[in-house]
Amino acid sequence: MVFMFFFRCLASLYLLFWLAACSGTPGILYSDIKTAFNVPKDVELSFEQVKDSPYDILYLRINDQARISMVLAFLEHGQHKWVSADSALLIVEQGRVVRTQDFPAELLYTTNTAQDPLRLGPDQLVSAAPWLRLTDWRSGSGYAVQSYFTEQEPELLEVLQRQRQVRVFTEHVAFDKQNTSFTNTFWFDAASGLLLKSRQQLFPGGTILELTHLSPLVRYITTEETL
Repeated sequence: MVFMFFFRCLASLYLLFWLAACSGTPGILYSDIKTAFNVPKDVELSFEQVKDSPYDILYLRINDQARISMVLAFLEHGQHKWVSADSALLIVEQGRVVRTQDFPAELLYTTNTAQDPLRLGPDQLVSAAPWLRLTDWRSGSGYAVQSYFTEQEPELLEVLQRQRQVRVFTEHVAFDKQNTSFTNTFWFDAASGLLLKSRQQLFPGGTILELTHLSPLVRYITTEETL
């Protein structure tokens, strides 16, 4: 256990040093959470920048603020742990935000993630049973949440200057104790089934996060173009 903790600390330091080196070059690959609230311009990366990066890259928009980028620091127990330049963490399972750290409003925990219908992929989302879980956030804990999915009309989505045909799903979310409901949206690439984009509200009245997954699509397109 001590060895693993030490190894993870070294890995984190290496990642931060590498990112710091990149931040001085044109087309920054990651940015601060605070940047989203201080500058009006979105981060914009090219297809080649994402392809050449040794780390997976994610676009993140917090509410309606400027878009930033994050890089994948760890993949542990099925959780993707994304880090910003100011060390904020976004923990994601199968495209679902399940925990945050050093965000404006914190999601502390999500239970029963093994039953999340997002694990089934787009073909089974609508037919999946409603998903029940508990969530904790900074000002509340132990709230029961239930959700189910419906499919909308297909759309065209632009990612990294590429047009992709996508399937669009609405997640209908209800918090029982608070008698509150809202919707989340997920965009899946029609050709590959990859989750390309999502817009997720973490809890009632809380932060809305818009995630765009860049690296999996770049790998898919690169493979297709080499066949």
